[in-house]
Amino acid sequence: LGSDIQNFSSNLPILILENWGAGDPGGSSTTDGFWAIIEPDGTTNNRAEMLDPLTLATRVGAKRRGSSSFNWPKYSMTLEAQDEDGLDQGIRPLGLPKESDWVLSGRYQFDRALMRNDLIYELSNQTGEYAVRTRFVEVFNNVGGGDLSYAGDYFGVYSLMEKIKRDDDRVDVAKINLADLTEPNISGGYMFKMDRGDPGDGGFSVNSMGTLRWVEPKEEEIEQWPSAQRNWLRDNLNELDAALYASNWTHPTTGKHFTEYLDQFSWLRHHWCNTLAMNVDGFRLSGYYYKHRSNTNGGRVGAGPIWDFDRTMGSTDGRDDDPER
Repeated sequence: LGSDIQNFSSNLPILILENWGAGDPGGSSTTDGFWAIIEPDGTTNNRAEMLDPLTLATRVGAKRRGSSSFNWPKYSMTLEAQDEDGLDQGIRPLGLPKESDWVLSGRYQFDRALMRNDLIYELSNQTGEYAVRTRFVEVFNNVGGGDLSYAGDYFGVYSLMEKIKRDDDRVDVAKINLADLTEPNISGGYMFKMDRGDPGDGGFSVNSMGTLRWVEPKEEEIEQWPSAQRNWLRDNLNELDAALYASNWTHPTTGKHFTEYLDQFSWLRHHWCNTLAMNVDGFRLSGYYYKHRSNTNGGRVGAGPIWDFDRTMGSTDGRDDDPER
């Protein structure tokens, strides 16, 4: 520890990243490193001090993340906890459910309060619609090697949050496998999003919805699977699209109502959160969706988890003060 950091303390947990001089992580491959957390000690002052024992210590693979925020000096990262063999290792940081994949979200340009995402995610969870759980932390990120120091390695207040993925404690949909070729297994679960594509991802097109992106299974996986699986979700969403725009959708016998395809309550909650916050990106970017297997909840498509609310609620973007923009 450098002399300028030995007496550092915080009322937030301290999160330390060390990659032994490997430099800032890139976005295409992970950088190996070490991840540690020091929690407030629970005494009267209840502060985390740099010389306190580590409450979490594990290997980590770190990758820079983000689209418009990718090149911010205070960049966000995806963190994958690993064991001594470099394999995924489930951990429970700061009381969160056990998993290996996490996001360290650093707000910089639009959300100067640093808490717009955390606030709206908590609100969604309180409505009964899952959103990622979060914890505030103070981050030291040593990418230059040498001693850990305040002057060179302090990155500021971040939000440690769950990564959006299929899991019993996250997005609770069934896992689809290569061998699932018939109903009901082929019908789910799927996760997809409306967003800019990751490098190398082409996505798939639905008539009026435009281009959607694979989340789970990942595109690199499903492109190797049988065509029946690759096409199933797209065909189902085209049926939904046809039902939404059909002239007879209200007819009691000839119409097929779109609520046969949609989990209407999840869509309502998703809509409430986006319109309440006047989300600039709402309904066009950072939109996640999931589809249950047909023997669960009628196989309907759900909206969520909500994601990316830094340009909301009077941020520095400016458009989120005008409901018509």
